[in-house]
Amino acid sequence: MKSVFLSIKIHLPVIYQKQHFSEINPDYKFFHVGLTQKHVRDVAKNNLIPFLTAVSNLSKKHGSGFRIGMSISGISVKMLEEYAPDVIGQIKQLSDIGCIDFFSEPWSHSILPYFDRKELVLQTNSHRKTIQSVFNKEPLAFVAHSPVQSNSFMKFVSDTGYQSVFTYSSHSTEKGWNLRVNGNNIHPKAVFYIHHVLSEKFQKISVSLDGESEAKALTPFLRFSRKHASLVKPLVLFFDPLKKNLTNFKNWELVTSALLKKTGGSFYSLSDLADISNYFAVEHKFSNEMLSQFRLPNYWMKNTMQKEAFRQFQVIFELIRKGEHPYLTEAWNFLQDINNFFYMSDSFFIDVFAHEHFSPFRSPHEAFTNYMNAASRFWHMDRNNRKQQLMSTRFLFASSN
Repeated sequence: MKSVFLSIKIHLPVIYQKQHFSEINPDYKFFHVGLTQKHVRDVAKNNLIPFLTAVSNLSKKHGSGFRIGMSISGISVKMLEEYAPDVIGQIKQLSDIGCIDFFSEPWSHSILPYFDRKELVLQTNSHRKTIQSVFNKEPLAFVAHSPVQSNSFMKFVSDTGYQSVFTYSSHSTEKGWNLRVNGNNIHPKAVFYIHHVLSEKFQKISVSLDGESEAKALTPFLRFSRKHASLVKPLVLFFDPLKKNLTNFKNWELVTSALLKKTGGSFYSLSDLADISNYFAVEHKFSNEMLSQFRLPNYWMKNTMQKEAFRQFQVIFELIRKGEHPYLTEAWNFLQDINNFFYMSDSFFIDVFAHEHFSPFRSPHEAFTNYMNAASRFWHMDRNNRKQQLMSTRFLFASSN
C-alpha cells in the first residue's frame, strides 16, 4: 500500500557582482554572468547529472512504482537552458517516460506572491508557461516553499487554477487558515504538509549512513508512516540534490530503493495526489510537537541587514505596483529571489550550516552590501532628461569583475 510521496527541489540563483556598497556602479551591471555560469555548470556536473542518472536507474529498476515530483523554479530553468542544456534534456526524458511530474510555483522563487494575490497569479502563470514550453507538461499541483505566508494565502491559491497545495506549516497555522468562507469554493480541495524533519533526515542519510544499515536508518520513516497513517497520508518528503555536501548519489539511490520496497513497493505520484479531493492536513488536530515537524527553520528577517534589504525591496515593489515607471521584468524577477535574503542569515557564520548551504558571498554582510547596491540602483536618474529610467537589458549582466 502506498504511503510515501517523494519530491525534489531545484533552485539555482543568479549571482550578483561583488562590489562594495559605497562604490558607484556607472554601467549598472549588477549580475555577474561569469560567476553565474560557473556555478550552474559546476552544480550540473557535480550534482544534477549524477542525481538524474540515479533517478533514471531507479526508474529502470522499479518501473512505474518509482515516481517523483519536481519543484524547479523559473530562474533555474532559464539558467540551465543557457548554461547546462544537457540537464534540461535529462529531465525531459524522465518526464516523457512518466517518472517525473511537475509542481507549479512562483517563477522567481520569491516570497512576494505569498502576500500579494496579483503577483501570485502573475508568477504562477509565468512558471506554468515555462514548464509547458520547455518540458511540454502541465504542472499538476502548487507547492509553497516560502518560510512565511499571509493568512489570506490559501484563500487566493484557487486563483492560480490549482486545487492541490503542498506546503510547510510555516507560521500562518498558528492563527489558522480560513479555508471556507460562507460555503464558497475559495480554497484548495487538498492541502498536504511537507514533513521537514524527516526530509532533513532523509537528506542526511543520503549523504552518509554513518555505519547504520539501510533498515535501521529508515526506521523513523517507517515508524511515522505506521503511527500517523490516520492523520497524515502520505508522508511527503522533499529532497534537495544541490546541497554542497552531496557529491555521491549512489547512497541516495540505495536508500531510496530500500524505502520504496519497505513502503509498499510504490511511491505516490503527483497525479495520484492532485486528484484527491477534500483532504485537509491542516484540519487535523496535531500536537505542538508534531506540528513543529512540518515547520521550516526560520531564517527570515532575523537580523538588521535582512530587514533593511526587505524594506528596500518593498520600496521598489510599491513603485512597480503604482505603474508610474516602466521596468524590466527579468531584473525584477531576479531581485525577488528569496535566496538573496537567505544569504544574509547569521547562520552562515556557523561552519556546519555553511558547509551544507551554498552562498556566493564570503559573509552575510557581503551578501547584504551587494544586494543593496543592486536594489538601491534599480531605478537610476537620467541626467539629461531628469527622469527615472530602468537599466537596459544589455547592462543587466557583467562578464568581468
